[in-house]
Amino acid sequence: MTIGLGLLIIGGTLAVAIGWLINRRVTHESFLWIGLVVGGVAFLLAGILQNLMVVPMAITIHGREGLQSLVPLSPLEAIYYGLAAGIAQELAKLAGIRVYGRNREIFPTAIAIGAGFALTEIILISLPAMQAGVTSLSALAIPIWERFSAILFHIGAAIIIGYGLARGKMWLYLLIAILLHGILDGAVALRAYYKIDQIIAFETFILIFSAAVLAVAIRWMQSAVRDHELVSTTR
Repeated sequence: MTIGLGLLIIGGTLAVAIGWLINRRVTHESFLWIGLVVGGVAFLLAGILQNLMVVPMAITIHGREGLQSLVPLSPLEAIYYGLAAGIAQELAKLAGIRVYGRNREIFPTAIAIGAGFALTEIILISLPAMQAGVTSLSALAIPIWERFSAILFHIGAAIIIGYGLARGKMWLYLLIAILLHGILDGAVALRAYYKIDQIIAFETFILIFSAAVLAVAIRWMQSAVRDHELVSTTR
């Protein structure tokens, strides 16, 4: 099995399964399978917006030859790239939730779009590695670990945005999602700047951070779902 194929099968299955499980356990609504496609479209739109924010800055600092292996030359540049990713990707999730979620339950929509966002990222990362030679399952450990963290974060951030919409505080919770994303991607860029090679320690931090974001998002979602059920039963 190649790394690309293994990542696609295992990572893709995890993205869908985690989204489906969270939706079933918390919202008790049907999983919105088309939301996976909407999440994929949101990911592609986020990629375009992120490139518009990052590429001109990178060319100005590094020149075109520095785009291929982009390593920040300062912590400020690393933080900018992290925030650019947060702005582009969380705005795209918001757009998907607002457009597709119209007249639908907001949290099942957010969960499906978050899972679809993560799934599409896995697909696009997997494709270039499809041509690699056959490898052992152990070679998949770090790539799967990285994608697992990303799945947790993308679903968690989408739920946070959905929570903001449910509470009528869209911009506040969008900002929270952007800042959390900026911390995550900024840490990745800072790792490149400082040439940190303790990959296990770093990926452990990323996993704990992503799991914490998802845990808080689920807690908020549960409170909103309970409040909605309470209002519904008292009418």
